[in-house]
Amino acid sequence: MAIRVEHSEDHPDVKKVADIKRKKMKKKLFSGVGKIGDNSKVDKAVDKKATKDAKDFVDSVQTILARQRSATEGSFAKGGRAMLRGGGICKKGMNKKAIGRNS
Repeated sequence: MAIRVEHSEDHPDVKKVADIKRKKMKKKLFSGVGKIGDNSKVDKAVDKKATKDAKDFVDSVQTILARQRSATEGSFAKGGRAMLRGGGICKKGMNKKAIGRNS
């Protein structure tokens, strides 16, 4: 089982995803209407929610990827999934035909 991945709010991946989410939230919130007056409270709320959602998203994606990586760790010792359709092993120059030959 993989260890759960936790990112800080200052992590570059979280910042990138938060920017995208923030733009989408503001577009949805202010669609059809121009920004009128001071919306600093709304902006702060949107920023906070976008950052929280981005952190949760990045944490879950990284945890899933870590679980997949740890599940396949060590699979290359026996050939792994190299050349899956044609069989073969994970060594340069080896294929399905070379395995059956007497060498």
